[in-house]
Amino acid sequence: MFSGLDVIVVRVLNGRIIVTDEFVRGFQSPVPDRQNNVQVYGLRYENGVVVASFSRSVFSNEQMDANLSGCSPWKFSVGLNRMSPQGHLFHHSQTPVHRVVCINQCTV
Repeated sequence: MFSGLDVIVVRVLNGRIIVTDEFVRGFQSPVPDRQNNVQVYGLRYENGVVVASFSRSVFSNEQMDANLSGCSPWKFSVGLNRMSPQGHLFHHSQTPVHRVVCINQCTV
């Protein structure tokens, strides 16, 4: 994987909730992976709250996907982010929350 962040993006665009597997480098907008290997189980938008239930394999053959096994640093975007009418994300409005996530141990 190249240096950068493997990201799962949840967007509300034209009344639809869209979940995509993307990659971001630096302060640029994320770029969709060649393969969107996110499995979506449920999506809901009620009273201004978006609920998305999804998963992604711990291991992936996609070049831009991070290996999720073991312990690794994750960043969680907080709040809403501005987006163009086409769905391109702008720089986050709040500093992401940094956590070390240990998938094998189910700890954050």
